[in-house]
Amino acid sequence: MRSASVAIAIALVLSITILASNVPAGSALSYYTPLKPGDSAYYAVSSDSTFGYIPGQPVRMKVLGVSGTNVTASFVNFFPDGRILPNLWIDVSSGQRYNSSSTFFFAISPGLQLKDPIFNGWGNVTVVAQNTLGCGGFYRDAVGAQFFILTGSTNPTIRLAWDRATGALCGYNYADNQGRTLTLSMVNTTLWGSASTSGLDPFTVGAEISAFLGLPLLAVIMFVYFRGTRRKRRGSGIYSPPVR
Repeated sequence: MRSASVAIAIALVLSITILASNVPAGSALSYYTPLKPGDSAYYAVSSDSTFGYIPGQPVRMKVLGVSGTNVTASFVNFFPDGRILPNLWIDVSSGQRYNSSSTFFFAISPGLQLKDPIFNGWGNVTVVAQNTLGCGGFYRDAVGAQFFILTGSTNPTIRLAWDRATGALCGYNYADNQGRTLTLSMVNTTLWGSASTSGLDPFTVGAEISAFLGLPLLAVIMFVYFRGTRRKRRGSGIYSPPVR
């Protein structure tokens, strides 16, 4: 009788162990944001005119409001999707954002690790890099993701890096098969103290971000997400331009 009880207990332990090992990465993640109104950052930008950037003008990001997991921010002199908006917003949990076809994910949840989905439920868009990176004037623990989008024409490749402690965007790079490019690199911020740099110039930061995300590209078809989100917003009056 005793041996039978022991056998049952061992079987239960083994079952629990097997089940735990099969839980997908990120299933127990808590998506939130520590960003708060007033947080700001400055970015060095390199792009062509199709992105609405005004050459020579500083790009300042300022957090305007936070409601739950939704972050609203202004980007002065910068319109990443070629449209004029007073502000941009993103939900760091669901991935919903101001423009359902945009890849400009300016914030994610903090604390993500390798293989974690960048947004809840985005199982095929995960963190593929984690290391120290020059960001906002200092070296920070950062995470990165990269993917390409099948649009039938431009097929852009997207690479992003975020500060791991705050989820704020450290760097963004867009490049498509028509030669259009857009690169942002955070060079100054109030997020980790007073707004001051430590000698890291924009060119150094940009090169570090490129090296940081210089990994084999993930074959991720992002238009599935965009198309699904667009259906939900159809009839809402929000204009969604083609994917860039």
